[in-house]
Amino acid sequence: MADNAYLRLLSLLVILAAGAALLVLAIGFALDVVVPLVFGNELRALAVLLPH
Repeated sequence: MADNAYLRLLSLLVILAAGAALLVLAIGFALDVVVPLVFGNELRALAVLLPH
């Protein structure tokens, strides 16, 4: 690792930001899968009621 404290801090922040981005993507994917399974009937009813 780098000897400079600022470079170590920057690398830590980059790793944390990448982890946060992956967490957001994972949560979005999980919601994309779970919401239709849980609220499938309601989503189909809304699709019928609302014009396209």
